[in-house]
Order: sequence, then structure tokens, then C-alpha cells
Amino acid sequence: MSISISRAELRQVLAATYHQVWRPPTSDVRHDDAHLPVWHEASARYLDPATGEFLPTWDEALDAIGDTDQPLHVARFGPKFDAQGVLAGSRDSARCIGAGAWTVILIVSAAGALVAGATTLRIKPRRPMLLATVVVVPHAAPIILLALQLPWQTFAAAALVTGFGEMLFNTLWETTLQQRIPPASLSRVSAYDWFGSLLCEPLGLALAGVAAAAIGMSTTLWIAAAVDLAAVAAMLAAPSVWRLRRVDESQLIKQSAQSLAAD
Repeated sequence: MSISISRAELRQVLAATYHQVWRPPTSDVRHDDAHLPVWHEASARYLDPATGEFLPTWDEALDAIGDTDQPLHVARFGPKFDAQGVLAGSRDSARCIGAGAWTVILIVSAAGALVAGATTLRIKPRRPMLLATVVVVPHAAPIILLALQLPWQTFAAAALVTGFGEMLFNTLWETTLQQRIPPASLSRVSAYDWFGSLLCEPLGLALAGVAAAAIGMSTTLWIAAAVDLAAVAAMLAAPSVWRLRRVDESQLIKQSAQSLAAD
């Protein structure tokens, strides 16, 4: 399973990654070309040709390093790496869902919406809000597909289903709203509806950016999908969604007549 980490975490990992080079001081020449160490076969160690002393082994040299000693060189990645997102038109954008793929996805979604619009002209569900809630269950599918990093063609197929479900839900919701809410209160109820929707949307977008930077894009997408499914489950759990039934045409005509008489 593929995972992703945020750019902030990647910068921290790279900043903490380093390689130390430990060597004797280069300013002090201990053995020049005329006095190179010689190999002692009996002890399998090198000797200093001038003094006859054994040179330190690797383990002895490591043990001799004190707390105040410093490596000769430290190689780091952090300052030399700039983690950036994929920009439109760049070389890396071809690896992602580009403009052409998004065009296809939007067209497929619009086609699903057109089919839903034609469908609502022919059906008269007995429980309109129940049907509307059921058809938006796949709304989380595109988010899950993005989290799984599947090919964009699967995302386009999901867009057909979600485009159909969103349009069907919107049509049934608006129709039920107009049938159930008195005309004198309809504008106020619609205002409250849109206020709640538009208020939460920018908050969600802002929180998504913060979450993606903190815990990674993949984890954020999975959380978003879970929130989406939880919201649909909450609607399905509401008794009023199950109890609300379609208003008969005769009742609609009667309500319209009463409204005209009141005016």
C-alpha cells in the first residue's frame, strides 16, 4: 500500500539526515610518500616505519574519539533540498491528473447529472429524501480513489456515479423543500440552508490544508472520506428521512389554491 508524507515532515527527515566523515587532522602530515606504514604479517596490523609502533586499529580509533572531537566533514541534505508541490505545466504535472484528464472527468460528471435530471422527470419516489440520501452514498468514492492513488480513469467512472447522485439529490431536495415549506417561509429556510452550507465549506478547505501539511495527503483524504460517509450515515439514521413521503398532486393543488386565496 502506497503512503505519502507531508512536505513539512519530508523537510524534517532530510534536515535530520547526515553523514559524518572521521579522519585524522589533514593539517598534520604523519606519513609522507617516503615513510608509508608497512604491513606486519604476524599481527595483521600496520607499523609506523619510523618508530616501529603499531598503528591504531579501526575499533581503537573509534574508542579514542572524545566528546570534544569533531568530524572532518559532515554531509547534509536538508539545506540542499526544496520540497515543492506539483505545479501546472511543469514536467512533473504529466505524472498527475492533468488538464485533459480533469476535462474528461468533468464531462463525465456532467453527463451523469443530465441523466439524473431526465430521471427525475419520470420518477415519483414515495420517500424522496430517503432516495436522495441513498444516491449520495458513493459521494466519498472519488476521495477514496485519490487516497488509493488509482489511475484517473477510475476517478472518471466514479464521477459518472457521483454526478448522477448529486443532481438527483439536489432535485429531490429542492422539490421537497418547495412542497413542504410554506411560500412565506421558503426564502428564509433556503437562506439558512445555504448559509450553513457556504459557511462550513471554506472552513473545511482551510482545515484540509492544515491537516495535509501535518499528517500527509493520504491520511487527510481517508479522514475526509470517513467524514463524508459519517454524514450520510447520520442522515440515513434520522427517522424524519424515512417518514417523509411524497406529497400527492391533489394535495399540492389544494395547497396552491389556499395560498392564492390567502394572497
